Amino acid sequence: GTTGEPKPVLLNHFQLLNSCLVTGKRLKLDAPNQVLCCPMPIFRGPVMCLAAMATAVFGTPVVYPSALPLPPAIFKSLQEYKLD
Repeated sequence: GTTGEPKPVLLNHFQLLNSCLVTGKRLKLDAPNQVLCCPMPIFRGPVMCLAAMATAVFGTPVVYPSALPLPPAIFKSLQEYKLD
């Protein structure tokens, strides 16, 4: 839970890369002309995996709307980059 002391979870390279591959395929990052909009802070582990590693593995561009996940910046990015 989130009420106690933080508990580290170790992932080996295979687990991390496999997680990125599975997530990227599920989000269809391997499709042509795909762009990922990442409004979440990149210091979160799963977000870092998706935004940094999965996009590098699949060659998909990633858009960071702003430093904070603010709805106006997110919607502006969706319109500017024609994201669905």
